[in-house]
Amino acid sequence: MVEKGGDGLSGVIDKIRNSEPVKITGREVQPSEDLKEYKRNALEYGKSLRGEYVNKDTGESVSLGKNAIKEVLQHDYKNAEQLQSIAAIPQIIENAIYVTSQRNTDTKVDAEKFDYYVCGLNIGGVDYTVRAVFVTPKDGTRYYDHKLTRIEKGKLLDSLFGITNPGFNQTTSPVSDGKDKKLLSILQEKAREITKKGKNVAGERPIGERAAEAEDGAGLRPLEDENLYRVVDDRATIDRL
Repeated sequence: MVEKGGDGLSGVIDKIRNSEPVKITGREVQPSEDLKEYKRNALEYGKSLRGEYVNKDTGESVSLGKNAIKEVLQHDYKNAEQLQSIAAIPQIIENAIYVTSQRNTDTKVDAEKFDYYVCGLNIGGVDYTVRAVFVTPKDGTRYYDHKLTRIEKGKLLDSLFGITNPGFNQTTSPVSDGKDKKLLSILQEKAREITKKGKNVAGERPIGERAAEAEDGAGLRPLEDENLYRVVDDRATIDRL
């Protein structure tokens, strides 16, 4: 098992960007005009998927149980893609990329922390970004929940980190329409972690070192804080979030 969170921001972003999206047809769960029946069909399908799966990014074994299926069906269940996404959970567990962990403050959940993962999901030709949550109670790591945002993961990263759309704005970004502010939050939190360590997305080298090497600051643009610089090129950097 690899150490969680050891890749830095650029490593995490590259992994998410370069990973193949999970693909399902969107017809795995028997649809129904009756919402209650559709949910029952999704639950029954999910029960058939119960078992242990290994996450490729961390090497961690993750248990999928009935409670996780029910949790996924507790929200957004009026959307057919949420119901159909039940069929993708084993692949989500196996292929999602670890981003960060946060302390659990929900007394109803038996876990010290929430582990957040991200992956792409294609349902019948439509791209989504998945924020998946794993928890680790005393009996081992288990799948807890996931939420979909209707945007391809690469476009999400470009928008968030300004690669093709500098000056990301949450009010105008397509991510805002997906209503998953937590997805933005965990990615921005990861960016802040790296910024505090004096590293950037482009090369993970301490920004102060690169500033010292550049004669007269060539190729670097000073920010308000004299200790932070932005590389002036076509790659994304993190200065302030």
